[in-house]
Amino acid sequence: MTSSFVYPTNTEVVRGEAHCFDPDNGDYEQFGRKDSINVAKNFCSNDPILEADGDTIPDHYKNDLGVSTHIVVRWATDQSNCAAKGTYHFAASEDFPCERLFDINYFCDVSAALSYGGGYVLNTPSSGCIEINLWATIPGANDRLDIRRS
Repeated sequence: MTSSFVYPTNTEVVRGEAHCFDPDNGDYEQFGRKDSINVAKNFCSNDPILEADGDTIPDHYKNDLGVSTHIVVRWATDQSNCAAKGTYHFAASEDFPCERLFDINYFCDVSAALSYGGGYVLNTPSSGCIEINLWATIPGANDRLDIRRS
């Protein structure tokens, strides 16, 4: 499966934007800020490391209602204008504190209480460009890690 998602590239956290998903993009469910905070804490507490020759790092958090909020990070397909790929320690990065990576505006309407998630590319100063995705599914929906590449 392919899509025509165009992810913005950010060089700073919290000031950038994300491509926002909507139900027309797939089987996405709305989630709240608390769910995004919980999955980010869960992801970061596992001391994730993306190796230079690595593929993806998935994680998820299921809330009391059964909604699963997912994170998938991986090397961006397009590495032009990026540093060479190098091992990236999410929890140990001084440039981008791990949980702050998920403060990007996945709630594309800043006043919105719920989001369908989204993704962006983080251009790190010394480890290449990393695609960061956040979304949610409900029980019985397609929970595969199927963020589509363009």
